[in-house]
Amino acid sequence: MLLLVGIASSLPAARGQAPAQDSAVNPESRLDEAIRKLDNDDVEGARIEYLQAIRGVRRDLPKLKLVEGLLQLKLKPPNVHEALLALEEYNKSPEGRNDYRGHAAVGRVYLDSRRYLLASGPLKTAKDLAPRELVNGKNVRANITLDLAMVYHGLKRAKMALEEAKEAEQMAGSDPEIQLRLAEVASGADDFETAIQAADKAINLYRARIKTAPLDKANYRSVLNAHQFKMNTGMKHADKNPQDPRPTFEVAVTVQQAGEAQRQLALVDAREIALQALRKEQADSRTTIRIKVFLARIEAALGAFGDADEHIAEVLRDDPENAEALELRRQLTGGQ
Repeated sequence: MLLLVGIASSLPAARGQAPAQDSAVNPESRLDEAIRKLDNDDVEGARIEYLQAIRGVRRDLPKLKLVEGLLQLKLKPPNVHEALLALEEYNKSPEGRNDYRGHAAVGRVYLDSRRYLLASGPLKTAKDLAPRELVNGKNVRANITLDLAMVYHGLKRAKMALEEAKEAEQMAGSDPEIQLRLAEVASGADDFETAIQAADKAINLYRARIKTAPLDKANYRSVLNAHQFKMNTGMKHADKNPQDPRPTFEVAVTVQQAGEAQRQLALVDAREIALQALRKEQADSRTTIRIKVFLARIEAALGAFGDADEHIAEVLRDDPENAEALELRRQLTGGQ
């Protein structure tokens, strides 16, 4: 009971009181929903589901311990001791012994604290139990396999680490986060070719996302991070091969590419600030027009042509002879 009280009091307060328990919803379903929300970092939503679930469920239900442990790990700072107590209790139950989630969580706790030997057992068990299909849109088996690769990396078992990382890539080769984690493991094993290839794949996958969502800031930040990782790996490669000019030249190319990625991220930042200005500006129509032209230029440069065209149309409705807006429209329509 002490652990239940701790979660209720230490997690962030919900906005208002949690709604009354819906008798039509099975408490176990609420616990499953709490886990799903935790997977998406919705701690407050998970807390509400948890508090609703415990009103109508037996206190000895094993899954309660799983949710309690996962919630404790989401606290800032995480309550690792209480989390491990709850998770280990769940993992010993008949249900928990066959559920990858508790074992994976325990393994990650030990991995994060660099207690690699303690992490290896739970992560091996979690990998064996993890489903091959996506869970909440994520390839959990591939991520657990990469956690295991990081354990072997920490234990200085470079060959085993790389084998696990490459296995994860086979499971989720189209996931840029998986590619970056593979790159990290390969770099740690001094397999620079694999590391740089994986970083390049990650960059290309993020670029593909940008084409479909050209104003999503997270993807631009991820591209920049991938370039910076590739740059650091390239410098490490160059240091290991002081007589070979090729790794050093590749670093130069990567620095230039990172600069372009930084520029694009700055454009996204500038657009966000300009939108704030647009929301403030009401009285001076000339300033409003300048802001909208500025936004259209940035959106066109980022490939968000629909947003750019919308701002151009708004400018031309108020100022049909605006030269900048007319030139931007000509460029967007290919001179037509």
